[in-house]
Amino acid sequence: MNEAELNAMGYAKVFDYTSFSHENNVNVIPEDSFKKLVRDTFKVITDVLRETYGPYGSDIMISDQNETMTTKDGYNIFNAIGFSHQYKQKVYLAIKKIIDRVNHNVGDGTTSCILLAEKIFNRVAPLLKTPDDKRNIKKVLDMIENSLQMVDDANDIVKPLSKSSLKNLILLASNYDEKLTDTLIQALEPEVDLDGDIRSMRNVIPDTSTTYETSANVSYEIDYLPGDYRCRVDMNNNDIALVFSVPSKVKVVVYDNVFGEPEWHNLMEEYDKDTPTLVVARAFSHVFMDNVYVRYLKQRQMANVGPSIFICQMRGDYVQDELHDFAAVVGADIRTAHSSTVNHDELPWAVVEVYKYNCLCVHNASMPVDYIHDLEIEYESEKSYVRKTILKDRIRALSLQQKDSIVSVKAGTSLELKMTADKIDDCVAIAKSALDHGIVPNLLFYGNDRIDEMVNVVSEKFNQFGTGVIGAIEEAIADLFLDIYESKHGKIDESSNVGQLMLDFYGNNDGDTSFNIIADEFVDMKTLPTSAQYDIEVLVAAISIVKYLLASRALIFDACLMPTQGDQGRYVRADEM
Repeated sequence: MNEAELNAMGYAKVFDYTSFSHENNVNVIPEDSFKKLVRDTFKVITDVLRETYGPYGSDIMISDQNETMTTKDGYNIFNAIGFSHQYKQKVYLAIKKIIDRVNHNVGDGTTSCILLAEKIFNRVAPLLKTPDDKRNIKKVLDMIENSLQMVDDANDIVKPLSKSSLKNLILLASNYDEKLTDTLIQALEPEVDLDGDIRSMRNVIPDTSTTYETSANVSYEIDYLPGDYRCRVDMNNNDIALVFSVPSKVKVVVYDNVFGEPEWHNLMEEYDKDTPTLVVARAFSHVFMDNVYVRYLKQRQMANVGPSIFICQMRGDYVQDELHDFAAVVGADIRTAHSSTVNHDELPWAVVEVYKYNCLCVHNASMPVDYIHDLEIEYESEKSYVRKTILKDRIRALSLQQKDSIVSVKAGTSLELKMTADKIDDCVAIAKSALDHGIVPNLLFYGNDRIDEMVNVVSEKFNQFGTGVIGAIEEAIADLFLDIYESKHGKIDESSNVGQLMLDFYGNNDGDTSFNIIADEFVDMKTLPTSAQYDIEVLVAAISIVKYLLASRALIFDACLMPTQGDQGRYVRADEM
């Protein structure tokens, strides 16, 4: 039937979330509809991830490009979720930004922060009775979030990382993958002090660039990287990268912009055409790569000589920092799009090597003392956990103290390769976080302790309302304990002693014990540790998601998408509307 026939029969087309947009021909989804859109989307995510939570969580089957595998890794499961409804996908992507931050900073905490956000939201929502309550709860959550992200150096719950706790930490993060745990312990090469606490360990990078083997189980190979300083790059041309497969002396020029034809002209104007020169830039324009540089390579080939200008693009999570740090190590000035002609006599020499096509290693480097001093001043004044960690990693690398390893992975499918690399990233991230910030008991114990410290301050500023929000968050954290417990024992009845266990753990714990859900007993914290920063990051991310859920007012989408797509509508009888 067509639309006219359905209308004649008394049916009208309605839209779940975009009725206002269709009826008024505008690119706006108003508050009530958008709230429902956000909460429906979030419910789908929580329903999927809830099944994977805890040591007794179930595996989820993921299919991607005709490859299928099972996993209970929350981050990979979250990334595999996709919504055909266009506006649900927009909500999903907003939540994904928060999830990505946690995964990057401390390893996978996806399931914990999603489920914790759901519990906090369900406990906080009943407190909202007036518009003023909504404004106040945002202020309370902002205050809590900002306070949690401040470094708490005085807390005696935090303990230093030892070799035994490191192994147990990685074992937990890898979902009890003993083979991967042993590989990472070997690759990290932890060094301990006289008290048995770890003082340093290598940085580990997963490498899955090798072709996967269809008949192979997951296997690992460890390479210890050469050089005094290393950074991730893309050489764009494997043949050129082979030139640097051994340490080579070159002049270095660094560009903090997209390198294109104008920069090439300035570089070549006073160039002698023979001195080996390495250009490191934030990126290279497609026009330059496809035309100018290809033409240069062909000209050198026709002259029966190899290229003398080599280019590589800097990689990393913070490319600008990577560029400036590399320039400081080799003693190069930072050039931009507005820089003038290059004076090649003033360019510094450096001995570099490219390892496995994507790692630029600097040999015989000198420590940039003044540059490090400026970063140390910034580090001392910084209050954020995350920012301090980033600065500490940079200072360690620039002091030429950091050592790096690559763990090469082989697996049966490309999907398994990707997920194994993600698992390695998670394990390394939480290990580094535990080294920098110490360990605490598992089950968000430290996060609960930090929240408890805020009771007086929040209650003074926001009276009973603030106390109610604090209480809701603490109850939500304790509920995670119940989720894990019920994943083993099933639904808990009123006669259960779980309430007393929770009271013992959250109320009377002195910070030296964890609760082993598998054996139903309290154990030494080193047996079941987690990173102090992990607890805080998960809690901050959960609060960020709750703020997003509570503050959802409207969605204004790209006007070019009119008429609205993704919400195709459905026909309902007029008397049912």
